[in-house]
Amino acid sequence: MPSEPQDIQSETKPITHTLVAVEDGVAYTVVYAFAEPEQHVDEANFQQFYEGVLRSLPNCTVLTEAAAAPPVHDYIGHWYRMDCTAQQGMKISLLGNLYWGKHYSYAVITMFPTGQSDPPDSKRFSQSFTLLNPTK
Repeated sequence: MPSEPQDIQSETKPITHTLVAVEDGVAYTVVYAFAEPEQHVDEANFQQFYEGVLRSLPNCTVLTEAAAAPPVHDYIGHWYRMDCTAQQGMKISLLGNLYWGKHYSYAVITMFPTGQSDPPDSKRFSQSFTLLNPTK
């Protein structure tokens, strides 16, 4: 992240952490949640996770979907480009990966005003994502 991130923890279960660092109007974000019972790592469960993420985002349209970069061993991952309408009609673009694993799910996303060029550090940010213990 370009600076020390703020950690926002949800008060609902499953508990999620949102790490956000903002630089030059671009938000670099990692969201993760832990699930105690082991989850099945399959496309059907990934699809439910993906739909839950979309429900939590403001009026988003998926423009592009591809394989996650980087892939994470034992996780299902997809990369997305989305355009969204936020509060007061502000248009934002999202670039990033969603990952689904046995106990953790992650979103690694860069957000910036729509119409602006892709932030030069967006790809480097998303591709720097790694897990310390991918067996979890």
